[in-house]
Amino acid sequence: MEGPAVSATGAGTGGSVTYYDFFTYTVQTTDTRYIFEERTNKPRFAEGQPIKFAIEKKNWIVLDEKGKEKKGDLKGTKKTSG
Repeated sequence: MEGPAVSATGAGTGGSVTYYDFFTYTVQTTDTRYIFEERTNKPRFAEGQPIKFAIEKKNWIVLDEKGKEKKGDLKGTKKTSG
């Protein structure tokens, strides 16, 4: 999926407007549901794909397919048991 190639001039500012693609992931663990969001041009994960991740404050960190750490925003958590 490719993002829109849109550029516009802001009213009275002479600036441009840039649009970004955001992908939101819901990850269910044994007792918690996490909602992650990242800004990228294509989705990083497929539905049902297992992932390894870490939570650091309001960020989530995951290893990409090349073994490099990638960060995204943690948008919410919810305890689902216990």
